[in-house]
Amino acid sequence: QQEMWIEENPEAVPLAVKRHKDPFHDKLIFVLLLALGPPAILLTWLSFQPAVILWIGRAGRAVSFFALLLAVVGHDLLARGILRRRFAIIVLLVLPAATLGIAAHVHKVRAIDVRSKLEPHDCSTFPGKVRLEKAWEEANVLFDNCIAHQANLTSAPIDELYQVTRLRNCVGYKLGMVKWGVEWNYLEYLETSQRCAGWCVLRRPLWGPFLSFQPHDRCCLAAAQMMTTMVQRTALQAATYCMAILVLVG
Repeated sequence: QQEMWIEENPEAVPLAVKRHKDPFHDKLIFVLLLALGPPAILLTWLSFQPAVILWIGRAGRAVSFFALLLAVVGHDLLARGILRRRFAIIVLLVLPAATLGIAAHVHKVRAIDVRSKLEPHDCSTFPGKVRLEKAWEEANVLFDNCIAHQANLTSAPIDELYQVTRLRNCVGYKLGMVKWGVEWNYLEYLETSQRCAGWCVLRRPLWGPFLSFQPHDRCCLAAAQMMTTMVQRTALQAATYCMAILVLVG
């Protein structure tokens, strides 16, 4: 009798009963998480990397959030019976996969372009490279002034002060971060993770935890290699994954 009453009065069926009766939207949201989760995670991870923040931007996390938002909204619309199944697959799977794939492709192309501009020894034609050289020079001057000030106060040998002084603790560093924050964070990241020093030319390290280490190369070359080993490779994985989704759905 209850089933007959439900068939005669579908508008009175509670939402929870509809969900129990038709679990399609629950299965679809599970498929969406499995399908869109990996590329969304890869792009989000990239958007938090200093190299991507500086050269490409934070668009990856915005695109990933858009894909997640579509899945959540679509799940609710399906549960309410507002969205049809066939249209839901297009909106909730094809559109986010295409958006994530385009974003990943942009990251890959941009990584290749940046690497081609960072590898040459020329340090005057690429504006981003020139600005980073200026940022390094500003940090170097700040460090020298900081060491000189401490030497006047303590009469300690300058070589020893270089070993124990941290650039981040120098007076004026926080003020310099207002103008050079993104660049200094990026240079510090390169120096500490890639064991490089300087930018356009090999110089002394400024941010390393142990300033006595011997850097193996200039940081612009390490940055160029990172654009391939980290950014381009990860973006290619995300783009390939999204392309596979579109091919399977199509």
